[in-house]
Amino acid sequence: MESKPLVSIIIPAYKAADYLREAIDSALRQTYPNTELLVINDGSPDKGETERIAQSYGDLIRYFYKPNGGAGSALNHGIHHMRGEFFSWLSHDDVYYPNKVERQVARFRELGRSDVILYSDFDLIDSRGNLITAVRIPEISPFAFRFRLAAGSFLHGCSLFVPRAAFDRCGLFDENLRTTQDYDLWFKMSFKYDFVQMRETLIQGRMHPGQGTRTMRASVREENNALLCRFLDGISRDELRAASGQALPLAYLSLARRFFRRGFRRAGRKALLMALSTVGPIS
Repeated sequence: MESKPLVSIIIPAYKAADYLREAIDSALRQTYPNTELLVINDGSPDKGETERIAQSYGDLIRYFYKPNGGAGSALNHGIHHMRGEFFSWLSHDDVYYPNKVERQVARFRELGRSDVILYSDFDLIDSRGNLITAVRIPEISPFAFRFRLAAGSFLHGCSLFVPRAAFDRCGLFDENLRTTQDYDLWFKMSFKYDFVQMRETLIQGRMHPGQGTRTMRASVREENNALLCRFLDGISRDELRAASGQALPLAYLSLARRFFRRGFRRAGRKALLMALSTVGPIS
């Protein structure tokens, strides 16, 4: 790893006029000296407003326009064009704290490994930038990561710091997924990379009415049910037992309760059936 590796910050932007400038400014204010910023306009139907904001930064950013295909396709477009050794995602409505990239480059160097992906705590803010809550993720060992990913949505994708090589080894975002393309890819990557937690707050995630998770509720439910079912198939019984610290029937029942509580009934039913399958015959 070079002493100051190039880090590519990629902003997928769709109808982004309300918040894009704040996101770009936060990326340009990074204390780390070697970054490039790619803004991918994902076919925004806003009479050119997203494009005008992005292009007002001139050579400070690299700007791309593509037909609309969703966040996954915009991120993939950026990955294809990035020049950096590391990938850092910034949604157009979120904000980096100034030391985000610097702290993650330093942590990666401390670990001395190439097979890790970093993630951090985060703050949630409202549409005006006011703090809603500070999200402090409970300590998670890398070996328990997949179980915890299935148990709850604790990970903010914009807090991640990903080696470029991980996309070569594991593939890109699934462009057929509109709302779960990130968790789908993190799960796949977790079989070849350890997800290492940083107990630091490095980003602000914004909650507002225009978010895709709110405007595409039917897709969110359908895609999450399918995603959680894949998680259940992908976690081995030995891993589930070790990560949960429970006997298999109880581990599956715990996941089923969580799925039902979050409204994902199809995944909950599958977890119940898997719990029953681990119970021996009753004499």
